[in-house]
Amino acid sequence: MERGGKREGSGRKPKTIKIVRKVMAEAVLAGIDETAAWRKLLQSKDERIALESLKYLTNRRDGLPAQSIALKDETPQRQPLASEYIESVKIALGITGVLTPIRSEPEPTPGLPRPRALPD
Repeated sequence: MERGGKREGSGRKPKTIKIVRKVMAEAVLAGIDETAAWRKLLQSKDERIALESLKYLTNRRDGLPAQSIALKDETPQRQPLASEYIESVKIALGITGVLTPIRSEPEPTPGLPRPRALPD
């Protein structure tokens, strides 16, 4: 009794439906008048076919319409002002009074003259 190897009927079954590739679509469309075919669809007695054809062509010309995204909380959040942020930092650090910026002297670059101080 043989084991393994190729056996009749084993393996993955081939697909019965072939996917229409771009080349095949181009060949089919080359043989018909596309404008006349679209016109025939747009003038169909079935309004659903006419509507779907019109929507398809409009979306191809103009692009798909923007889709809305539903958020859980739709109320806009207000960003704190800079002064509110500074106050919250002062409270968190336990600072009282007015903060003044610290002016530091730049480090002199070797070989270059020292920069002049700016008037206050």
